[in-house]
Amino acid sequence: MKKGFTLIETLISMGILAVIAGVVTAVLFIVTRSSGEAEITRALKQNGETAVVMITDFVRWSREAECSSTSHHINVIAADGGFSQFFCSGEQEEQGEHRIASRSGEKVIYLTEAGIECEDFQCVKEDDLIKFSFKLKAGGKERSFSGKVFVLGNND
Repeated sequence: MKKGFTLIETLISMGILAVIAGVVTAVLFIVTRSSGEAEITRALKQNGETAVVMITDFVRWSREAECSSTSHHINVIAADGGFSQFFCSGEQEEQGEHRIASRSGEKVIYLTEAGIECEDFQCVKEDDLIKFSFKLKAGGKERSFSGKVFVLGNND
């Protein structure tokens, strides 16, 4: 009796090994892709919620807040008398970054990270209530955010 494997046994073993390797590779690819999508979703949520909180807190304690005539900006007179504006940048700036931003004088501060684009920044004022909304997009995903805030600073 001869020791060893026949050609058929060797080919079957290699075929089974190839199928197992293919399944493992596919599972790793799916897990990696899902992890990347989860990271994008987390970044959108974190950036949007942070921007809503920052805008809400600033507007709440301002002397006065108005929506621009186009409803694409929130114009704010701060408690110290300085003028600030919240908007989706990119339309006026040369670099074209579409990010939630705040402008005070010549200084622009971005409230969202690079790579996360904003669009459709809207503002409506009803008496002392400011309502605003915007969308953030990254990696093929999109999420909408909104906020409401009463302007308290002018009610001394």
